[in-house]
Amino acid sequence: MREKMNIAVFILALALLIVFVIVLPPDMKAPEYENRSMAEKPVFSIESLLDGSYGEGVEARLSDAVAYRTSILQFAADMEQKYGVRRPGDAILVEMSGDDLELGLMPETEDEDLYIPLPPPAGGPESDPGGDIASPIGGTNTPAHSSGEPADPSQNTDGEQMEPTGAPDMETAPDDEALALVPDEESLPPTIGHVDTSRPFSVDTDYDEDAVLYERYRESGRAARRYADILNAFMGRMPENVRVFSMLAPIRVEFMGERYASSNDSQLDTINMIYELLDERIIRTATYEKLAAHSDEYIYFRTDHHWTALGAYYAYLSFAEAAGFAPIDISNYIERSIPGFLGSYGRGSRDRNVRDHPDTLYYYELDNGTAFTRNLFVVPEDLSRLSYRVFMGGDYGKLDYESSNTNGRTLVVVKDSFANALIPWLSPHYERIIVIDPRHHGGSVTRLLAEFEDADLLFMNYVAATAMSDFIETIYSVR
Repeated sequence: MREKMNIAVFILALALLIVFVIVLPPDMKAPEYENRSMAEKPVFSIESLLDGSYGEGVEARLSDAVAYRTSILQFAADMEQKYGVRRPGDAILVEMSGDDLELGLMPETEDEDLYIPLPPPAGGPESDPGGDIASPIGGTNTPAHSSGEPADPSQNTDGEQMEPTGAPDMETAPDDEALALVPDEESLPPTIGHVDTSRPFSVDTDYDEDAVLYERYRESGRAARRYADILNAFMGRMPENVRVFSMLAPIRVEFMGERYASSNDSQLDTINMIYELLDERIIRTATYEKLAAHSDEYIYFRTDHHWTALGAYYAYLSFAEAAGFAPIDISNYIERSIPGFLGSYGRGSRDRNVRDHPDTLYYYELDNGTAFTRNLFVVPEDLSRLSYRVFMGGDYGKLDYESSNTNGRTLVVVKDSFANALIPWLSPHYERIIVIDPRHHGGSVTRLLAEFEDADLLFMNYVAATAMSDFIETIYSVR
């Protein structure tokens, strides 16, 4: 009797499996819910069958094709949250890989129609990148328009180029029509304001200790040494008129205290090791030290793997110090805040508490009469599609910012997406900024720099990228 019941239970379970996996349609909400691409049907071949990859592909496809997948996963997450072993106040570990950096990467484009003609200066005070600004400066007045059309240069715009957005390493690109230039202040929704001088800059307005996600850091000494070797190879190819800088940004877990230190390698040790291996002519920035001094501030998102605009500001201070120019104080900027930002970690999380306590995304505008041929900030008209792509519109193979500055300075940045929030801070100090994402760029940085009489070259990466061999080799490929 028991054997018959076991057989009946097995047959019933098998029937349900067939219904949910084969008969019922797959859950179309799953890719957005899990913030990833779902497994495709594997292509059969004798080779893939013998090496086991076909079987793994079938298993992954069947798992991802389950009907009502999001409901099942959410139920499991609710049960784990209610009866699981995670203690209150424990941060949530998120697994990342080098492949994740490719998500949302936009192709390099040479489409001239995407470039906005540079208008004359907006009539503000003359820019003096070498000195401080004495009084606060108002924000820009940029009318909203569709990103699919070039801006009318007769309008009062920042003159910044608009492209389809791409975070950012990590997010799904919105439709072109859903994007607009940063709107003028009167047209901003009530939730997007400017700085409140009664409080510090960049405050996590919806903080919850149970809604903190983080990425574990594991050092790869071999990859880190290769990273240093590649930068040294670039240095050996540079003409004397080019200064080369290295900036390495730590990630959040480095500043989360002793509780997490035992399960993570020291990012400071990795940075110091790389800096010691670099050619003495390469200028190192003290970015780690600047961030460490402000680690109790809102310098990292809780639901995204990037730093905030404030974290990027402290990195900017470290670069200014290394480059020898006086930075513009943050008090001279208009602060914009957008609540409800669920980042690359958060959108893949099934934890209701995380979704109920999103980040606030801040960005900062400076109106000093300088115009650019591309937008530094891109805000989606539909704020439910808010992403890290607010900064520079996302990751492209090559972006070329020309400005109305006349100081003759050029900056070339070879970077990952952490640099996207940094570039706006650097923009007042250069006449031209060329941003290279080596993951999707086929040109030569050496030949590019040969075009300029006076230029700086900045390698800007977050420290986790120095453990990703595939990414490191993309940097070498653009030498």
